Amino acid sequence: MNKIQYPIEPNHIKIVQTYLPDYLKAKNLTTTTRYKYHCLNPNHTDNNPSMCLYKGKSDGKLRLKCQVCGLVLDLFNLVEHVDHIQGFVNQYFYICNFFHLDPNNPIPSAHYEYYQHKKVDNQQILEYIDLCTTNKVLIDDKWSLRSIPSHIVEEYSLGYDETLDAYIIPVGDKGFIQRFNNDRKPKYNRSYDLRDYFFANRFYNSLPFIITEGEIDALSLLACDYPNVIALGGVTKLKHFYEEFLKNNSATIILALDLDESGSNAFTLAKIISSKVGLSPPINLWNLFKEPLPENIKDINDLLIFNQPLLQKTLMTIKKDYIHEKNK
Repeated sequence: MNKIQYPIEPNHIKIVQTYLPDYLKAKNLTTTTRYKYHCLNPNHTDNNPSMCLYKGKSDGKLRLKCQVCGLVLDLFNLVEHVDHIQGFVNQYFYICNFFHLDPNNPIPSAHYEYYQHKKVDNQQILEYIDLCTTNKVLIDDKWSLRSIPSHIVEEYSLGYDETLDAYIIPVGDKGFIQRFNNDRKPKYNRSYDLRDYFFANRFYNSLPFIITEGEIDALSLLACDYPNVIALGGVTKLKHFYEEFLKNNSATIILALDLDESGSNAFTLAKIISSKVGLSPPINLWNLFKEPLPENIKDINDLLIFNQPLLQKTLMTIKKDYIHEKNK
């Protein structure tokens, strides 16, 4: 192998970074679910695979991102984390040596070339959703375990994949979300390249928007007849949602995040971001309940299951208060 030239060509760095999936496989960091990995954050103890590969819109670089704690790693970060190689140049040379690349003329990973050019067949997505919505009795029965009523199941074309033991939630016209029940699976899987948020079918200008982490939490609010609901698809998307979607919006925002450390940290972040972009601070939905919450609940869907009257009463109060304020 030739002696490495300095400085390293930026394009060579981009090419070497394409070996992220290959490195994960070589280090036995893969799981049974394609493009899903266990989180490498030592403080994140959830055993469900929650890291996924994604390609940056602006730079096209593959990264790993945890959909729960937000940890982001590129190949160089990963080499430091796994093989304890420090220093960018040392990491670059190590990667080239590991994959038998000429550091002065590396070639892209064949794995990445496939990933980069992989296309989604929209017809296949629609066929899969249709397949998961054919058995109406089974679907209603499974969603009733989450206290989601049949009229919401029908309105939002919710489904169930019996083979995978997964709830199916269509998002927009481009894809779907799978919510797995099996602990050996990741909790969530989004169809390839799905970036859309989950939006309720109708909104009312007189009411605040309630933003949830997960889609099933949003469906739980819809089950209680609260219309203005948006699901982020993960707490790590909150920053982007505030900076891009809400920056020119004067609507009142209520956050219904999970009752864990990630949810608490995200609410604090939302207050900081809202101040920076000139928005009113968000309201914490959990602070609006006038009665004690059931023990050991972790999110809105838990509350729907264990004390639906309390959730309905609180949402009704919100509706009355804001409609009354609007009519003053």
